[in-house]
Amino acid sequence: MAIQTAATTGSAVAVYDERGQMIFTVPLGAGPEDGLVGYTASGVSVRRGNAVVTYDERGQMVRTVPTFSRQRFENVDAPPFQKHNVPAEVPRGQLEESRPPGTNDPPNRLFPLMAAAVLAILVLSPGLVVIAAVKNLSSASWDTGQSWAFGVACSFVIWLVSYLIWRNFRRASIRYLVLCAGVVLVFLFCHFGLKTEFTAQTLRLYFPAYR
Repeated sequence: MAIQTAATTGSAVAVYDERGQMIFTVPLGAGPEDGLVGYTASGVSVRRGNAVVTYDERGQMVRTVPTFSRQRFENVDAPPFQKHNVPAEVPRGQLEESRPPGTNDPPNRLFPLMAAAVLAILVLSPGLVVIAAVKNLSSASWDTGQSWAFGVACSFVIWLVSYLIWRNFRRASIRYLVLCAGVVLVFLFCHFGLKTEFTAQTLRLYFPAYR
């Protein structure tokens, strides 16, 4: 049980818990400097004769420090416990800095970049697939950079055609996004389900490291 307070009462030090009930008492000697040195929630220190004795919250002796005068004790070896029970409030910034590493780490910065890349591929998927099909059919010698550039341009042209048809920016954009989702779903089904060579070649065209 945690220690709430401790006080000198006559020739002893009485220790109390949170409910104000006495947990135990520590007898003192007759020396003029005998008395309470300090306490915390887990222990209490008293001076008795030529030593400062520390007791835990169950009243068991856990440490004895020899000393010859209170002044010498305070200057040479600080008491093992502070004289206050509740520590002063620590500023929030200092508290966060004192936390062990990993307890409140910021989110991984790589995740937003990966999410943005996936979203970009989704939005550009119609044009990328069209350019891959044109390259395979025409055996054009486009490198990866050219293929990406043509794919982006082709995606824009597809959206522009949709806009010219519907004459409404919002409706054209929604139709285009539906098309993108359909292209991605069909592409994934063909690649992982049907194991088509075209989808594998398309991935190698835009991601040369893909095997």
